[in-house]
Amino acid sequence: MVSRKKTATNKGRKAAKQGKKTQETNGPQKQRLKVSKNVQDEDDFLNEAIMIAATEKQALEEVAAAEERRQDSGDPQGHHQTDDTALREGNDDDRCWHGFKPSSHRQHVLCYEFVKTFGTVHDEATARNEDGFVLGIKATEEKHPEVWKDMACIKSIISCCLCIGTKLICEGEYNGSRLYATLARYLEEVIAVENSIQNDIYWTKVFQLYGADEHTLVKYFRRRIPCNCLNERYDEVKHLTKLGICYNPNCPLPDRKTERCKLRHCTKCCQANYCSIECQRADWKSHKKTCVDWSSKNKTEDDVLEVADTQCHEKITDIAAMSKALAQEWSEKAEKHCTHGW
Repeated sequence: MVSRKKTATNKGRKAAKQGKKTQETNGPQKQRLKVSKNVQDEDDFLNEAIMIAATEKQALEEVAAAEERRQDSGDPQGHHQTDDTALREGNDDDRCWHGFKPSSHRQHVLCYEFVKTFGTVHDEATARNEDGFVLGIKATEEKHPEVWKDMACIKSIISCCLCIGTKLICEGEYNGSRLYATLARYLEEVIAVENSIQNDIYWTKVFQLYGADEHTLVKYFRRRIPCNCLNERYDEVKHLTKLGICYNPNCPLPDRKTERCKLRHCTKCCQANYCSIECQRADWKSHKKTCVDWSSKNKTEDDVLEVADTQCHEKITDIAAMSKALAQEWSEKAEKHCTHGW
């Protein structure tokens, strides 16, 4: 009769042989665990051997699953992960991150979650024919309220959007990159308002990227990333005419687009652009309220400039009056002490 200790030893040897065969198939792995020589009890020896065999089996299954994922992603050598995993985990591989360098792993994950929340809600709302952009922004405000109080974190999210959008353009996915360009531009406007550079968000500049032509889109990303990854793409599209979107929702033009140089802006709010006077007149009833709101927000800046001009004019008037008074005073003194040519 074979002893239990010998049986356990045979099982351990079989597990080791099986692990060695699989290791030769899948490439070099971590060094296999060994049964401790200090184990004296037969039951403990058997349990430890079984545990080692199970651990090695689990490790080999994980390797096989990773290999299968790499084959499915079209990267048999395993040099790159999928974009979602790489962005979430922030792995430092050989790829170019197009200037996206968060200060910490926590900030990296926060940027990923913020962008993912926005994109998911945007797509779901758009499928329901709702305003996906506005609902996506509201979703981020509810789920990540701390982000909107930290301008440094918002700058990292802008860099994250530029990274994703640039990669999509390199892959020829212009439609997906437009959404990230619009989000990045909106966050840039938020920072400008927060730093008192401007009084309100210029929505025309934001939504211009929502349906931007390839020339405008590539130029937007290329001017904001520190690498040269879009130079070739820009050379391919720079000959294309830049297009703008007419603010009139019932514009007869295809996709409401025309050459940007031919657009006319509303002289009161300087926000809405129209392809013609006819479109501006047709949209006036719906644009009137927003025009008044935008004009009132810009009124503060205009008032400051007007006050400055008034004060400058008053100072010039005072100086001129003082000069005239001094000239008259000296003239009177000269007449009083006149020597009649002596």
